[in-house]
This record gives sequence, C-alpha cells and structure tokens, in this order.
Amino acid sequence: MGNLSHGCSGTHRPASGRRRAGGGGRRGAVGLAVGFAVAVAGDVRAQSTYVGSESCKDCHEETWNDHRVSAHPHALRSAADAAQGPLPIPDGHDWADVAYVVGGLRSRARYVDAAGHLVTASPVGSGDDQFVVATGEWVDVDAGEDVPFDCGACHTTGYSAAGHQDGRSGIVGTWAFDGVECEQCHGPASDHVAFPSSLNITRDDGSCADCHSRGDATTIAAAGGFVRDRQAANELLASPHSSLSCTECHDPHRKAELSIRKGCTD
Repeated sequence: MGNLSHGCSGTHRPASGRRRAGGGGRRGAVGLAVGFAVAVAGDVRAQSTYVGSESCKDCHEETWNDHRVSAHPHALRSAADAAQGPLPIPDGHDWADVAYVVGGLRSRARYVDAAGHLVTASPVGSGDDQFVVATGEWVDVDAGEDVPFDCGACHTTGYSAAGHQDGRSGIVGTWAFDGVECEQCHGPASDHVAFPSSLNITRDDGSCADCHSRGDATTIAAAGGFVRDRQAANELLASPHSSLSCTECHDPHRKAELSIRKGCTD
C-alpha cells in the first residue's frame, strides 16, 4: 500500500508564464514563498522519524480510538501483549516459547517462536499451527516446515528488510513498531507532531494495495473452490468499481465490518 503527499503541489503562475503588470513582483514573491514551503516540506518528510501512534491521539482521538480496535494494530503483537487476550497457544508450547503473535483479532493467529520462525510443529507431535478465531479450531498450514518470519513489510510499522528484529535469526528485517500503526500508512510523523500540516504527512490510499493484494493484481487467485484471502485490491480491479479508490467507500481506520462510508446507492 507509491506515496503521494497531500497538499499543494507547487507554485501558481499565470497561464502565459509571464509576470503581470501591477503587482507582479508581489505575486512572484508569493510564488517563491509557496515553492520554498513545498520544498522544505519535502525535506521535512525525508528527515522525519517514527514516534508511535500514541503521539497521534491528542489531535485525532476519535480516529485513534477506531484504529485501536481494528485489525491493523493487531497484525503483529508481542507475546506479552497477546497473552493478555483470550488466545490459546499451540499444543505443547507455553507463552515463554513465543516471541510474537501474527493476527488473532478476528480471523486467525500464527505464532513466532523465540528464534523468529513460525511455529509449525508441537513437542507432543501435533502439527496444528494456526488458530482459527472464528471457529475456535486449530489447522495445519505449514506443519513441520522451517518457516522464517518474513511478513514484516505488511505486519509492522517502519519496516526495513535489513537485519533481524530483536536479534532473532529467523526474523527477516527490522521495524520501528509492531503492527500496522498510523505511521505505516501516513509516514514517519515526528515533524508532523511538532508542526502539524498537510504538507508533512502522507495521505495516500494507494498504499492499501501494497498489502491487500496477492500476486498479479489483474487476476483473482482461487484454490479448492474458494477465492483466496488477502486480495481485496485484485477483487476491486476486477469489479465494476475499479475506477474508485479504496477509501471512497471504506474508512481504513475502522474495523472492516464498520468501515463502509457509503452504500452503493449513494
């Protein structure tokens, strides 16, 4: 989910490109000032750092509250956080064996072990490795396989493919914050927090497709008679609504089932 900054894109000039008499100098000065502001804003975004979603709460409390109970911040949680909820753990393991939980709010949960690999086997012989929240059942997904956790790009905030988070060799990459927090979509926000402006924050719903898609965006993957998950962008492109953006109909800050902004007849 290319980033397009929200705000003025540059200076405004007369169509002819020539300075107009009677105040042209002033207009030119204003144009230069606006151009300078945009250039500075671009530099600010490049230098800004990640500060965490708590920094957004004071000015955006309603949106922040919606986001906290959505699936996005639950995309990846530390074992310590996940253990506070009702999730079980794979047979034969305890929370001391788990470093992170992937998902687990409303659909399914996977578990990352202390070395940074996905839990795929049990010391007592069970291969059940994914918990289906909706049904309360365990299923085999990668039973017995050695699977490193390489999902950080879509399950964390401020991801870099370099290194290993927490020094865990099975984890591919590092990140600033667990889960999909505000800054994953809006960009690092230290400068926006210090100087709130539409010029130093990213507002681009095109970023949705970075993670809510699967393979070739022009096709819809299916297996066993079912459409596969994680391809909302593929389905949108194949639908009569392909000319619309995701956020024209959905509020990305809210739970999926509560996110519809308008009905098809609006």
